[in-house]
Amino acid sequence: MANSPKVSVLMPIHNNEIYLQEAVESILAQTYPHFELIMIDDGSTDNTFVIAQQIAQQDNRIFLYKNEKKEGLPSTRNRLLALATGEYIANLDSDDVALPHRLGRQVEFLENNSDVDVCGSFVYKIYAHKLPDFCNYFAVDNESLAFNFFFAKSIIVNSSAMVRKKTIENFEIKYDSHYFVAQDTKFWYDLVNAGAKFYTIPEALVHFRIHEKTGISAQYKEAQTALLKTMITEHIATKIPILPIEEIGIFIDFCMQKYVGKASHIRQVLNKIVQYNHQKHIFEQARFDAVIDKLFVEYMHQQNKLSVFLWLNYYKLRTKTKHIKGFGHKIRFFIACLYGKT
Repeated sequence: MANSPKVSVLMPIHNNEIYLQEAVESILAQTYPHFELIMIDDGSTDNTFVIAQQIAQQDNRIFLYKNEKKEGLPSTRNRLLALATGEYIANLDSDDVALPHRLGRQVEFLENNSDVDVCGSFVYKIYAHKLPDFCNYFAVDNESLAFNFFFAKSIIVNSSAMVRKKTIENFEIKYDSHYFVAQDTKFWYDLVNAGAKFYTIPEALVHFRIHEKTGISAQYKEAQTALLKTMITEHIATKIPILPIEEIGIFIDFCMQKYVGKASHIRQVLNKIVQYNHQKHIFEQARFDAVIDKLFVEYMHQQNKLSVFLWLNYYKLRTKTKHIKGFGHKIRFFIACLYGKT
């Protein structure tokens, strides 16, 4: 690594013999050539390391290491960061695929936007048994990122991220072993809190693989959700300090479409949040109210059936921007509630 490349692509590997070659080949096929690919095997018990050795012998830009014992993702990712020599750090998990122009587009953007620390992209979600989904709902800038995270949405797809190495070093950010199943989200969340500036390139540069029945996200989904809620709770508490922790938890469940309590209770919590935002102008009012209103309508439709009681709670929301607009739509919605339609 005497001649440092511009980009260090970091890839932790563990028991992923099925997808590893496709992931690595997607990096080797990049139109931007000035990179190194650093892989660390973390205790694989299948043929993952053997496959990695065979691939590494074919290209001198690949550097392969192996942990002496299984360390886990946070420790392995921190070791990868320590080994990186590039100005920019790009992540790619060993089951995902980078499109050929991914590195080039991100390097070009960061070179032309010195104020941005981290850039991600839109992605295609790929599945084993159905067609890919195009995902373009990620926040494009810091303001939108804070807004989305308030409503329990993702910050960035880890495999789409490129970050300046000096930003990580300056803020002294590392992967947190206490957040094992959500270590990547915690890493980006810590960078946000430290003041790093994010941007999402509005085009898909990565194929992000979804494991519907296997893999870390499925196996530890409950623990992952709990850790994500902890981070989101901290975020909301800084924005709406008047809200008790219990009510923050209710709001997060509501945003995640997991709230099962009374409509009147969540309406009271939402009104507190809406009123505080009206007073303090934390977020742009019309946009904020519209999301709250839309979420409540979605909550109503998730119930077994609509009712006048739900309709009354909806119209007691103190949002000034309503999801259901127009006299005709309002009448039809009221009639649906009146007759208890599902």
